[in-house]
Order: sequence, then C-alpha cells, then structure tokens
Amino acid sequence: MAPHSRLLVLVASAVVGLSSAIALAGNPSNPILFVTQVPMPEEVNSRTVSESYQSCVSPFSNHLADTAHAGRGGSLFVRFSNGQLVDLLSVADWSAIPGGKPAANTLAVRNPSVTWTADKALFSMVIGAPSGPADTTPFLWQLYELTLPTQAQLNANVKPVLTKVANQPPYNNVFPTYALGGKIVFASDRPYNGQAHLLQREEYLGLPTVSGLWSLDPSNAGSLQLLHHSPSGAFSPEIDSSGRLIFTNWDHLSRDPEAVTDSRNGNTAAPYNETFTQTFNGSGNFADESSSAAFTQVTAMAANTWDIFPEPRNFDHVTLIDVYGDTLNGLATNIFLPWMINLDGTNGELLNHVGRHEVGGFIAKNFKNDTNVVDLNPSVNPGYGGMGARPFFNNFMAAREDPLHPGTFYGSDAADLGTHGAGQIVRLNNAGTNASGAPLNPDNITVTYITPGANGASKPAFIPTVKPSINLPPTGQSPLSASNAETLYRTPVPLADGNLIASHVGNVTQTDYNSGTAAQPASFYAFRLKSLKLSGSTYVPDVTLTPGISLNTSYYVGSTLVSYNGTAWELDPVEIAPRTPPAAATSSIDPIEAGVFATAGVHLPTFQNYLRSINAALSVSRNVTKRDLHDRQQPFNLKVAWSSTQATGASGTVYNVAWIQFLQADLRRGYLLGGGTPAPGRRVVATPLHDTWTQNVQTAGAPPGALRLGDDGSFAAIVPAGKALTWHLQNNDTAKTSYVKERFWVTFQPGEIRTCANCHGINTSDQTGTVASPVGKPTNPPQALLTLLQSWKTNHPPGSLQHTASAVSVSNSADSVTLTVSRTGGNTGPVSVDYSTVDGTAQAGSDYAATSGTLSWADGDTAPKTITLQLLNNPLLGSAKTLSVPLRNPQYGSLGTVTTATITVNPLQGQLDGGSGDGGTPSDAGTESDAGAGSDAGSGTDAGVQSDAGTEPSGPESSGCACLAGSGGPSAAPEMIAMTLLVLGLAARRIRRAGEP
Repeated sequence: MAPHSRLLVLVASAVVGLSSAIALAGNPSNPILFVTQVPMPEEVNSRTVSESYQSCVSPFSNHLADTAHAGRGGSLFVRFSNGQLVDLLSVADWSAIPGGKPAANTLAVRNPSVTWTADKALFSMVIGAPSGPADTTPFLWQLYELTLPTQAQLNANVKPVLTKVANQPPYNNVFPTYALGGKIVFASDRPYNGQAHLLQREEYLGLPTVSGLWSLDPSNAGSLQLLHHSPSGAFSPEIDSSGRLIFTNWDHLSRDPEAVTDSRNGNTAAPYNETFTQTFNGSGNFADESSSAAFTQVTAMAANTWDIFPEPRNFDHVTLIDVYGDTLNGLATNIFLPWMINLDGTNGELLNHVGRHEVGGFIAKNFKNDTNVVDLNPSVNPGYGGMGARPFFNNFMAAREDPLHPGTFYGSDAADLGTHGAGQIVRLNNAGTNASGAPLNPDNITVTYITPGANGASKPAFIPTVKPSINLPPTGQSPLSASNAETLYRTPVPLADGNLIASHVGNVTQTDYNSGTAAQPASFYAFRLKSLKLSGSTYVPDVTLTPGISLNTSYYVGSTLVSYNGTAWELDPVEIAPRTPPAAATSSIDPIEAGVFATAGVHLPTFQNYLRSINAALSVSRNVTKRDLHDRQQPFNLKVAWSSTQATGASGTVYNVAWIQFLQADLRRGYLLGGGTPAPGRRVVATPLHDTWTQNVQTAGAPPGALRLGDDGSFAAIVPAGKALTWHLQNNDTAKTSYVKERFWVTFQPGEIRTCANCHGINTSDQTGTVASPVGKPTNPPQALLTLLQSWKTNHPPGSLQHTASAVSVSNSADSVTLTVSRTGGNTGPVSVDYSTVDGTAQAGSDYAATSGTLSWADGDTAPKTITLQLLNNPLLGSAKTLSVPLRNPQYGSLGTVTTATITVNPLQGQLDGGSGDGGTPSDAGTESDAGAGSDAGSGTDAGVQSDAGTEPSGPESSGCACLAGSGGPSAAPEMIAMTLLVLGLAARRIRRAGEP
C-alpha cells in the first residue's frame, strides 16, 4: 500500500501564521478535540436497496466499519488556543492494545467525547484494513479511551495512553459519551435482544442501522442495557445540565416504500398518476422474529397486508384512492428530532415533550374531508390557539447544550442525505427544566436561525441533487448558481467561552457525490473547522481553526485500491473543558395513579418487580379524548364509544373511539436483494401487540392487540419492555377505523410505569380551552388502571390472613398464651395485618397485659406468624374470663374467615372457688408445701394449713380461720388473706419450676 502521512503542526511558522486569527474573539480559549476523515462523497437515495448508500459521515446508517463505508487514514487531533495541532494517536502509547500501534492507513476515527474532568476522551475507532483484494476480514467500530495530557505535557513528550473499553459488545459501537457513575452511553448495532439474526435495517432505504442507545459500566460485564430501541437509528447522545440523556432520533414511522414498489408497477393513469416503477428488492415478511420463521414475498401476499400501519405512503395513490376513498393524505414521516430519556432508560420522549407541530416543518393533515383538521405549516398562521407563523426546522441533528445557557441547544438543520449532515445551524430556546427538574412548558420553546441562507435568506435554499451517485445517471436538476451558493455547517458546538464552532463547508451548489473515480474519489465538499461570529442578527464564519491537515492514504475496497492525497475532512469537534456532573434525572409514578394502586390494594414495588420478571412495562393514560390545543393534524373532536365522555374543540364531526391498539416493532421485514434467501438484517413491521397480550384485560370482539378504553377515556396496558411500540385509537365500527395515531416509536424499560395524562400531552390547554382560559390535564383516577390491577390481583393473589383457631383456652396459672395467624390463598407481595387485644370479662391490667401490633409477611412468605399475650395470673379470678384479639386493617392482603380469636382464661383449681390453679392439678391447689406452711405463711401455726388453703367451698366466709383473722390487731379482710395465701403459693410453685430441668 502507498504510505500514509499526516501533518503534525508543531512548527513555529504554523503558530505564527495563526497569530492574527488568535486575536479575534472567535478563537477558542480551550483545546478542541476533533477527528480527521478521508472524504466520503457518496450518499445515495434509491428505491433499490442495493443502490442506496450511506457512509460513516452520513446522518443515518453510518455505523458500518468496512472500507467501503469508512475510508481509512483518519486520526484524533487536539487543537490548542495558540493554533498548535497534535495528532494524539500518532504520539500515543499503544502498549495496552493487542498488536500495538498499527499502520496509520488502517485507522478510522469518529465521535470523540470528553470526560467531566477533561482528562480523558472516549471515541470510536476501527483498526485494520484488507491486506489485498481477496481479504474479507470483517471489521468493527469499537470504543477506546485516551488520556488527555495538557499542552505542556505533550510538548514534554508525555504520551497519551490508549486503552480499549472493556466489556463492550462485539458489534459496531459508535457515538460514545460519558454518563454518570462510571457508565458510558453509545449507539450500537447489537440486536435489541442480542439475537444475531436480528441485525436491524432502517425504515426508509432498508439499509443497516444501529438498534438504539445502550448503557454500559465498563467495570461490570453484566451491566449492558438497551436504553432506547430506535427502529431507524439514534445518534449523538450527551448528558445535559439537567441530568437527561439528550440525543437525535431518526423518526421514520412509515410504511415500507420498498415493499410498495416491489409489489407492483406504478399506475400512471388518472386519477392515480403514479410515477414509480416496480423494483425487485425481494421484500417480504417473516412470520415472526425467529431465525427459522417462514418468509413470504410481498408479491405473494394480498395487497397492503404486509404493512397495516400507519397511513399508506404518499406515493401509493392506488391504495389511498381505492381502499380509503381518497379521504386520506398519504404519510412519509422522515424527521430527525431531539429526544430525551433518563439515564435508566425511562421516560423517553421528545425533548420536553415538544410536538412536531410546535417546532417542525410541514406535515399534511391526515383526513382530507374534515375541515377542522389542518395542515401543520409553520410558515402560515393557523388562526387558532395563539399560534402564528414561526421559525422551524426540518431536522435537528447533533444537539448540543450551550454550557453558558442551560436549556439552550444548538443543532444542524440538514437534509437526511446528500450533504453529510451539514445544513443551517439552529438553536432551540427554553428547552430546559425548572428548579424541581420538571421540563419547561414546550409551548415556550422557540427556534432561532443562527446562520442564514444565501443572500440574507432566512433559511438555506433546497440543495439540488444533480447526480445522485457516480454509478447513477443525472437527475435533470440544475446546480445553484455561484451567486446563490450556500454555506452549510455540521455538528455545531457552543463553547464555555461563548464561542461557537462547527465543521464548515462553503460554496455548496448541489448535493455531494463522487465526481472522481472509484479508485480516486473526489468530493465537492471540503469540511474545515471554523469558529463563527455574529454579523447582524446571524452568524458567519470567523476563524479557520487549522491550516489544513494533509492526508495521503490508500486502502482496498473489494478489488479496488482506493487512494487519496489531499486535505482531510475535519469533523466531530468537542471542547476539552471540565464540567460539573449533574444529578441524574429521575421519574416517579404520578400520585393520581399511585392512588389507584392503593385503592386496588396492589403493592406498587411488587407489581414493578413482576413487570421486570416478564420484561414488561405499564403504560397508562387518563383520557385519550383530550388533545393539546395546538395539535390539530388529526381529529380532535373525540368521544368514547362506550360512554358520554368526550372532548371537542370545534363544531363538526365527532369521532367515536373505542379501542387503543398497540403495535410492537417486530423485526419481520426481509429483502432477498437478488439472492435465494433473505439477506442479513431485518426491518421493523408494526405488528399488533402479542408479547404481553395475555397479561392484559381481555375483551371479546377486540381488534388484535387492542384494549378497550375505559368509560372515562382511560387505558392501562402491560406492554413489552426494550422494544419500540406505537399505538392508535380505533372506532368500534366493522372496519375498526383508525382515527388518531401516535406518530413515533416509544420504548419502555422493564418495570417502568409511565403515566400520560393524555396523548399528545397538554402543554397549556386542551382543545376545549384557550391560551387565555386554559383547560389543563385530566386528573381523573383512570378506571382502566383500576380494572387492570383488580384483574392482576385476582391472578396473583396476595393471600388472606386469619387466625388458625377461633377460640383458645388457657389456665390462669400460665404466663402467656400464643395465637397463630396464617397467610393462605396466595403469596404475591408483602402483606400485613394489625391486631390488638379487646377486653371481654377479662380486664387488661389485672388479668392480662394489653397488647397490639402488626404482623408482616414478605413477598412469597407464607410462614405462620404468632401473637403472644402476657397473662397476669390474677388471684381474684373467681371464674372463667374472656378477651378477644381481632385482626384489623389488612394491607394488600385480605381478612380470612377467622378474623377474631377469643381467649378464655380459666381459674386455678382451689383458686377462690376451689378450682385448680394450673390446669386443675390437685397437687398445685394449695397443699402445705405450696401454701406456705410455717413461717413462710405468716404469723402463727394456723397460717395456711391444708384445710384453709382451698379445700373448703369457696366464699368470703371460708377464706381464712378465725384465729388468723384476728391475730395481731384489727380483723383482716378475708379476701386479703386468700390473696396472700394464693400469691405465696404461686410464687413458691414458680420458684420450684425455675429449678426444674
């Protein structure tokens, strides 16, 4: 291979050459870390999957590590404020990497991220390249960490130390970022459930994609967790100042265009006027996600059965007219949006739950024949809800928070392909949280255009595709004129010193493609790092941060030796500056839904543990008839078909909704791609809920995967965790007509309980109110949740608590009595029950010690519990006495049939009434030795002789002899004499027992 060289700018001339630029305000004061990349000009959009193409510098499908998708020769650079550049990988210590330092033309590097303390960096790198045209060695993007010496240390030859991140999955891992608590977050093409045959393809071109965002503690091999499953891809994660994980999600919830064009030729006749021609990707459906599932091509399936959700594609006029009577606008959702999730993967949604209608571009209304429903067009005043024409973005890529203004995010509004993610820099304002961590009202989020279009236009012009690829013919479009050429920016980064930097490309007149040859590719784009400065109300390029980095490299792509000798692209800048780690954002169940759990008597943590055990989550909404005031792209006059619950925002058609059908993102779409069996990888197909279907309340006549709405408009559904889901509202007519659709895929975590007062969430008011007189979120305890919990509790009973005996007898001579309480009929969750003693004829304080308390069982525990009561051996107990111990206030469990135990305390034989003192044993009834004969019994020789110790019939007159009663002064009460004798006898008996073995 040809040698590879990089320019390491340490010479004085290079530093001096930047001296004038350094004086400008736009020169960053902190070091900037960035990567270099050999230009990758091609980005191809075709209905033929094998013709479509994206590379490592594309907005999506950018994770493949072979040389065709990731040209070799790049590196990781640091740029200091005086202009000094250092190639960190060239000077690094590679001793911890197996094989040591490789040849420079075998590397590709991307996506650096700096730790909170600014002394290390994560990045993704692929090491190795084919040794020749016959070498088919597979390569992977893997994660590496590098120490970051200071400028002085580097100049003193202190080497950065390179290590590979431990315990990462053996897949393509890209876009790493430091999280909290030693964890990292990254995107990976590891299948969502780890099954290798379920490598994922995105929803637009059918190309491979990452499966979503993953979390890993490198010190813990078992810590890998899928935070967010994204059917088309998730990119550029970062932790914001509120402890949220912010990232770019490619939202493309649409039917498969390749399946449509594979199924038939376009009908060019009126009224259809279709313009597509049939393709031969061999698209079809697997019966399920298993590796051995049967595969059926769409050409062998009934029309439109391969996709059932959402609306048909906008170019599928035959279906829209013949099946839907031309009442629907076709759908082609395709937008990159900023999302947020907690670092445990819970509460995933658009940033601050902002709606596409509040910040995004045009989307046509779904029903043509309802004048209440409107196109979402930010350029036109909609005339309702206080909204007006407003700045917007078509896409928001690579979101980065301004370190000086929390809640302010910068991103690139770029096309999905053709410009490598470069576009207009836009800013989202007011997208942070309040003091308690709650997201700010998304109605107050605004979009600011940071960079202008050509000639002062507010936005750049559409960039024409003159030629889509070196291998495809021209499109007939013309390039922009030189005077109308656009300036575009990639991955803007706001800095701690107030500066703004980005990868810049000027003089853009068309989308990029390889204008050279396969062996010597050439690009129209030259990405260079620049800072920006304010010029009027927008920003323009200021300081060029490098003098240009030369790249001379070659590598094999198949049988072709690709060579490049020129200036490298400068990409993925990040500031090396310490940051204060925030506290992680968290979520908790809303008190209203928590109250329903209490009403149902279901222990919330136990229910969550159950959900985790079946890899499921719970989704709850209070009233689906409520819609945000501004969300009018779909019907908003809604009524529950089963009840009078409804919400209307205008006169006109009211739509009955009866069911909510959940659809899971099953990987079931395959493509033959010219082969006899499907090619590796699968696209998602919206499939009616089945993974957790049996866990839900079943209703006869329900559509597949659908649940009955509560009479109050609520729903509660146990849904799969770790797999993307969506849903829609259906009527109860014969066709089960769909009226309102969720427009995004959403992921839940195991054990998560996510409550949404309504969908789409109400920001200021629902559709029945106004901005001036808002009607807020519904606050009803959702009936559907109570119904679900009652059903779950029946199937997972906590058990009933009861005494094992309703009556217990005991002698007054006993020290205590023990009752047994059992848990039967179930053992789910913890249960407890209160108890307390209640006087009958027995009195607390004289006959027994009052007792109360709580008996508790842990989840799964069925061992009997006991209650022990202390008896006071009342010497005056003249007859049997009773007390009771009722069980009260069961928590989570219920009371059984024996809720009260009655205790009967029997007097001793010879105790006043001649009864036995210890179960009726005569020897204990007051014999000479027990009664205290002699000096122990009192004065005189008659004090406690057998005849006086209880052998005579009981009664006051026989409780003592006359001489004893009269000795030593006034007459003593007969009761006191009897008590004294009895107490002495009991004491003696206890003393004797204490000495017994």
